[in-house]
Amino acid sequence: MADLLSRRRRSRNHARTTIAAAITTLFASPALAEDQTTIINRDGLTLRWHFQAGLNAVSEENLFWDLSATTAPGSTFDPDTNWLEGYIKPGLSFDYRLESGAVIYGKLSVVSSYTMGTDAFDTGDTGATTLEEAYLAIRGDLNGGLSYDFSLGPRELTLGTGMLIANGASSGFDRGALKLGPRKAWERAAIGRLAFGTVTGTVFYLDPNELPANDSGNKLAGIDLRQDGPNGGYLGATFVDVLNSGSPYPQAGSGGAAPTIIPGGREGTKTINLYAKTNPFAGTMENWVFAGDFAYQWNDRIDLES
Repeated sequence: MADLLSRRRRSRNHARTTIAAAITTLFASPALAEDQTTIINRDGLTLRWHFQAGLNAVSEENLFWDLSATTAPGSTFDPDTNWLEGYIKPGLSFDYRLESGAVIYGKLSVVSSYTMGTDAFDTGDTGATTLEEAYLAIRGDLNGGLSYDFSLGPRELTLGTGMLIANGASSGFDRGALKLGPRKAWERAAIGRLAFGTVTGTVFYLDPNELPANDSGNKLAGIDLRQDGPNGGYLGATFVDVLNSGSPYPQAGSGGAAPTIIPGGREGTKTINLYAKTNPFAGTMENWVFAGDFAYQWNDRIDLES
């Protein structure tokens, strides 16, 4: 009987969660607006104004399967909550063509976000304004069909399917806009690309824009090699090395012993990622896309292999 009652409670809780998710999807989908306007376009100089904004109303019930009632019954955590979040992201970009044919370009943007109410992580009525993109770059062509593109400064970078390298910044908590996640740019980024035909090689150094209250000092470097297909598909490989990190790493204890926490255990972790995307039915079924990733990760310093 106790087991039957437990299953009934779980069923009711699951139904509440499903209904809440449906309500959020149908009636409170994020409202996004994007605009790009050319201000100046003469004498080889193009200056553009960018604006992006988002507004999202969220209603959540039975958060985290109401585990707080079991694990921390004395806490004040409310598993049912509603909140409103939004952001604006204005920016300016430019490109200037030199007599040699090379193009100097760059972008400057900021994000201002806020959450009204209490979000899923029990944080609310808070927000922040932070620098997003602030990079300067140059691109051009070399002899023999080679082209180059080098940039320095905070900017977005996604490699492959985005499984390893995609979102370079954190939102939510004291910055607000937890669900919208408007911040994407890496706080520090040095990116160099060489391309020949459909093959592109990228080297990078990245420092993520982490939350000030939880900045682990992560720094990454690596190389990516990719070949693009005619129908939007691609095949590539990425190598990433964690040069610095203060993030702790839990290591299982031997013989049933309790796990140990290794301070800065992520530092020195290396990863090889193979990725691919293909659309074999281009022209007939445009939405049928297949993508996949394989990753091998290791860290000899803490005997990690996965």
